[in-house]
Amino acid sequence: MTRLRQLTTWVSLIALVTLVVAPCAPAAAQKAAPPSQKAAPAEKFAGKTVRIGVIQPLTGRAGEFGVHSRWGAELAAQHLNAAGGILGAKVDLEVADDASDVAQTTALLRKQAADSSIVAVVAPTFSTAFIAGAEVAPTVGIVYISAGSTVEWRGEFNPWTFRVVPPASTYVPKFFESLTKLYAQKQWKTTGMMTASDHGSMYAIGVTLRKLLPQFGLQLTVDLSHKQGDTDFSAAVTETLAKNPHIMVINQVQNDAALFMKQARARGYKGAFVASSTAIQDPRIYELSGGAAEGMVTVATFLVDNPDPMVQKFVKDYKAKTNQDVQTNAAAGYDAVMLIADAIKRAGSITDRAAVRNALGKTDGFKAIMGSYKYADKGDNLTPTAYVVTLAKDGWKLVK
Repeated sequence: MTRLRQLTTWVSLIALVTLVVAPCAPAAAQKAAPPSQKAAPAEKFAGKTVRIGVIQPLTGRAGEFGVHSRWGAELAAQHLNAAGGILGAKVDLEVADDASDVAQTTALLRKQAADSSIVAVVAPTFSTAFIAGAEVAPTVGIVYISAGSTVEWRGEFNPWTFRVVPPASTYVPKFFESLTKLYAQKQWKTTGMMTASDHGSMYAIGVTLRKLLPQFGLQLTVDLSHKQGDTDFSAAVTETLAKNPHIMVINQVQNDAALFMKQARARGYKGAFVASSTAIQDPRIYELSGGAAEGMVTVATFLVDNPDPMVQKFVKDYKAKTNQDVQTNAAAGYDAVMLIADAIKRAGSITDRAAVRNALGKTDGFKAIMGSYKYADKGDNLTPTAYVVTLAKDGWKLVK
């Protein structure tokens, strides 16, 4: 197994993104919450129940992602209850399926917000649905934190809206900077790119990369696109083979990416595959691609081999609960619930939504399984962690 070493932690400071190096550390090594963030007495609400909404695409085109976010959220509730709940109150999740339909997302959010016993909502991993719900959240006054959306945000976040996973603009530039250094001996000069044009996050990454690639000495020689769910990539493979770029950048979800890579390898493409999105880090992609994805390099915001005891407990318990390997969306669902729980503790209330919102907005240094969290009152985590990983037969491995 590749020796673990956390490669990068990207910290946003006064709108600047800076690369730093930090080792994986157990939760006990993290700094204590400042006095202003100390929690209420542990058993303040013993015998009561705190309710958290979970709206995810459990069916429809985003269903394969949403079920993992749900399972991660459920495991967080299980762990919290095993430890005595939140301020002594038992955690109960109100889970709803929006069926990958934005109209259902907003209707379900209004329904859950109308229930005064629900203090916060874990929002959809599907970015389109998350954005639709974000417009509703301030009108109904409820915390709305996504367990997976990474689309580039237009304008400012409203005060009730938060995200767990960083957007592409945060990690893609640093990922390619690290990538070209780590693989300098390969002398990559040319690149192709395949983008899911109807996927908001993937399309945005493609726009970013067209401007970014020349900065790292990479000439874009093949620029292709497709629609999600396409199965025949023969024309795209023909164009790829004609130019034969050193690397092929994949801006696709895993099923589409697996098919494209499988067809490209079958016809003789020998270049390296590089996935630009955290969405590709699915442990099934080796099997889905028939082994064609072996050696692919990507960016990961969660590392199953992280030796942190908290991470390893999550991985072990998740596999026991679901009989499946951990996906990033599962880790994000877990952290979303843990962030809400931490905010409730510091707010000292299991029903006061405004107090919980204010506490969540002041989060600074909270440690969960995807790293450390800090919010500037709303929006994205300012201290996201990310790794460069490569795919082997037995899973993802950290690149030294």
